[in-house]
Amino acid sequence: MLMDAPPTHEDVRPFVTVDRHLRDLGFSAPRILAEDEGLGFLLLEDFGDATFTNLLASGADEADLYRLGTDVLVALHAIDKSVAAPDWLPPYNDQRLLAEAALLLDWFMPAQGIMVTTRARAEYERIWQGLFAHAHAGPRTLVLRDHHVDNLMRLDGRDGIKGCGLLDFQDALAGHPAYDLMSLLEDARRDIPDALQAEMKARYFDALGFHGPDREAFQRGYAILAAQRHAKIIGIFAAGPARPQAGLSAPYSPRVAAVRTRVGASGADRHADVGGHPHSRRQAHDAGSRIMIQGVRPTHAMVLAAGLGLRMRPLTDDRPKPMIDVAGRPLIDWALERVRGAGVTHAVVNLHYLGEQIAAHLKDRAAPAIQFSAEDPILETGGGIEKALGMLGEVPFFSCNSDGLWLDGDTNAMTRLAQAWDDAAMDGILLLHDPALAFGYSGAGDFVLLGDGRIRRRRDGDDGALVFTGVQLLHPRLFAGAPGGAYSLNVLYDRALAAGRLFGLKHDGEWFHVGDPRARDETEAWLRDHGHGA
Repeated sequence: MLMDAPPTHEDVRPFVTVDRHLRDLGFSAPRILAEDEGLGFLLLEDFGDATFTNLLASGADEADLYRLGTDVLVALHAIDKSVAAPDWLPPYNDQRLLAEAALLLDWFMPAQGIMVTTRARAEYERIWQGLFAHAHAGPRTLVLRDHHVDNLMRLDGRDGIKGCGLLDFQDALAGHPAYDLMSLLEDARRDIPDALQAEMKARYFDALGFHGPDREAFQRGYAILAAQRHAKIIGIFAAGPARPQAGLSAPYSPRVAAVRTRVGASGADRHADVGGHPHSRRQAHDAGSRIMIQGVRPTHAMVLAAGLGLRMRPLTDDRPKPMIDVAGRPLIDWALERVRGAGVTHAVVNLHYLGEQIAAHLKDRAAPAIQFSAEDPILETGGGIEKALGMLGEVPFFSCNSDGLWLDGDTNAMTRLAQAWDDAAMDGILLLHDPALAFGYSGAGDFVLLGDGRIRRRRDGDDGALVFTGVQLLHPRLFAGAPGGAYSLNVLYDRALAAGRLFGLKHDGEWFHVGDPRARDETEAWLRDHGHGA
């Protein structure tokens, strides 16, 4: 078999070195029949087509193949470590482990439309480094790195471990022996029954005499390295056409989704006992979780439309304020279009004054899906949202006023709020605007935006205060212990401000406070002049 690895893309020397080392140790790596390292050509012994993957597809005994793959690792890890992992093998150190775990941030997160902040990345790396210390404290051996069914072959005519052909080991390093066993048993390519995994672990432990503390320490390293490898795989599969492995992602996507849950989902407790070390695995989950929630993708929004519209009279004498036309469409349509553009699939609209007109107008709207929350008596902003919480889910949701019309900057304003969301730090984040650039607003602003993104109330004499646009992203926990009945959101803002959990984001587009007939006319004129009319 001819290996063609152009030097501009790959160096064949590591393959040659590890190949010879494995054969010296008594393992079946392909014999090198001829080589030209300068041109990147190797003539290799042909092992045939009997990969474990092909054998399993043709009905071979699964347990027998996994026993053979496990026995190879038993034999390798029984060899004196100075012999199995000589000094010329590069170490599987923090730098390499972190670079692989970071693929979750670098490739998977952007594919989900999630921004990873510098602070979140630093926290992610800090958690991993604390975990990797446990792996570095364990034994050290040669780590093949891709010891799985695609790279293992059944060789006829060879007995014992020599009957297992080894492929794809050019990236071998010196590290914890749990890595290769984990690669074999926690494979994104195929489902491996729990009973079979347990049998192989017991086979490995018994053969090497791992009992008590030794087994505990190995299990800890196994759990940590499994989470690290899954983070890497998720990143690789998410990269799509940008990576040569992209063709693998489609058939493995359901399994990778399950792996993603193990690594990144906050509700990963059902996997916490994998490897026998709940604490280690849960810490590894946290490394993924804290990044996964550095940015969210809300699917629900609240559109506040129950107000009386007193300052908009006489236009609201016979219609609710959200049904006032601005540049050819009702205010509520402007709001719902922005909501839909942020990826929201379900919106809750609260109703009070002439609410039947709003309901009739929206009854045939296809997207987002609309639910109504009728109020009698009117419940104000805080009470209105609290009443509708059961329809908004248990994760962060958008809320916006129907009298604040806004145009997006380079990115949908609501999407920017979602990208900035940090679940560990926030109960709410408000979209703020420069009063000097606001249409229909003459006040001095509401909040001062601090350097870390938190906000405080404007005080007399403050320069640079910003006005709240009415657009926000809130977590339901903001309403824990809320007073009930009719009350303003300001009650909950003050509590979150005191706890340092209310944040702000400055809007980069236009914002119009359509609070009275004059502001409505000025807004309409500007929109039409700038090509935004219906």
